[in-house]
Amino acid sequence: MLIAALACAALVSIALIGLSWPRRDDAEVSAFMLLALGTALWSGARLMEVVTFDMPARVGWAKVAYLGIMMVPAAWLRMVVGLIRPELNALPLVRAGWVLMLLVAVAFIGLVATNELHHLVWLDSRFVVLDGAKRAVFDHGRMFWLGTAYNYVLLAISLVLLVLPIDEAASDLYVSSRTQVRLALVIGQLLPLVAHLAYLQRWTTALGGDLTPATFAVSTALLGWIVLRPRLRDTAAYARGKIIEAMRDGCIVLARDGSIASINAAARYLLPTARVHAMPPAVLDVAGILREFERTRLPNRHQVWLPETGRTLEVTLEGLSDARGRHAGVFLLLRDVTVEQLQRAGMASAQNALRSELQRTQALLTVLEDDVNRDALTHLFNRRFFETQAPRLFDHARRDNRPVTLALFDIDCFKQYNDTYGHLRGDECLRMVADTLATACRHPDDFIARVGGEEFVAMLFDLNRDDARQAVARAVALVAERAEPHAASVAAPYVTLSAGAVTLTPGDERLHVVFEWADAALYDAKRSGRNTFRFQQSPPGLRSVVGGE
Repeated sequence: MLIAALACAALVSIALIGLSWPRRDDAEVSAFMLLALGTALWSGARLMEVVTFDMPARVGWAKVAYLGIMMVPAAWLRMVVGLIRPELNALPLVRAGWVLMLLVAVAFIGLVATNELHHLVWLDSRFVVLDGAKRAVFDHGRMFWLGTAYNYVLLAISLVLLVLPIDEAASDLYVSSRTQVRLALVIGQLLPLVAHLAYLQRWTTALGGDLTPATFAVSTALLGWIVLRPRLRDTAAYARGKIIEAMRDGCIVLARDGSIASINAAARYLLPTARVHAMPPAVLDVAGILREFERTRLPNRHQVWLPETGRTLEVTLEGLSDARGRHAGVFLLLRDVTVEQLQRAGMASAQNALRSELQRTQALLTVLEDDVNRDALTHLFNRRFFETQAPRLFDHARRDNRPVTLALFDIDCFKQYNDTYGHLRGDECLRMVADTLATACRHPDDFIARVGGEEFVAMLFDLNRDDARQAVARAVALVAERAEPHAASVAAPYVTLSAGAVTLTPGDERLHVVFEWADAALYDAKRSGRNTFRFQQSPPGLRSVVGGE
């Protein structure tokens, strides 16, 4: 019976390792596989020990069995802590304990392997005949009992953790019944303890010897069926875990007490000091954002700066609820926005520079446009401006039904002035006339333009015929009042103007036709002796503001 039990135990343990292999990256599954490996080594080596009748070979298999003997209690404790008390793994003392357990196991296995040198584990080994059967007997030394006591201490710690009450929030995400988990672990632990105590009391001699490895295999199978089977079958949850682990953004799940329940690789890279089951780093100000979340129960987002790395993180917080809708914790999404902020700052700087450059360019274009549209000598608008802007203003006046006055001014006998006084004095005379005519502009749309050597045009808006006559007469009179000497003039001994004008509310008329009417009125003023003005009589179809002159 012992041989069959050990064989089944080894095969079942190997099968459990194979079934668990696809999920070996899970912490609890890896601990379960370590437990199954220990039972497989223990059971397999014990099986070979039982069927071997050569003492040196039997001693060799006994040494192999000690690999499993030292692995199983430690792996069992690791399973209990991972499933029932995962928060303990964050304690430095517990992490140091795992290292110490590894060192103790290595040291004890080293003693087992070199037992022939010191005989601390067993003093002697021999075959004896018990109940008509040939059996191997080992006289155990001090280190055997010390190792046995050590393993019992590990199992005792596991049992204490199982019987102590636990926080309901500390439940495994894959296990539906916490009671089943604890029951499976308690039964799984008691079976090997009872079997080993029975072996020490020689109660299992009739069954072939020590059944402890076989009962540990039964416990491992029970644990795998009740605890890990749902985990292994829940492909969706496993896939979610893998996706979260592979995300470039950091993901942290906080339990209800604010400790870290889960953290992916990206979050561990961004926050090297963060540990599972420990409180999150203070730089995240989790307490503050949790207070805000408790107040609003709404997702919130804020930024934190990491002074150690110079990074800026955007932290998004959302609440987590269990199947009953109760608050179960919070989820933190950490996104590194350092490069994004630098790029945004660079873009803002570039935009500001571009905006400044556009403003400078616009100012230059304004200056250039003004230079293009201005007469360099008088600084009035030039003929180009008149030809491009006057039609647009004329059309606006037609649309708005506004009266328009178009007046042409010409300096009398200006060629003789140049011949008499020279071109420099002629330029000064042109500037004087330009400054005087500029006073006729009262409306924002009014303008004066120099359209020839000594010829000027004025476009005035919103004046009736009488107001237009007064404006044109005033411009002619002001130039005369300047009394700029002009000995060669036939009109007066000073500089004078002649003017012709038209006032109308545009209908179907075209601007160039109105210009011809004003030019005809100017010609009429010249024929009338100069130093005067004339308004064009309304031709057929022309709608004057006031009746003809």
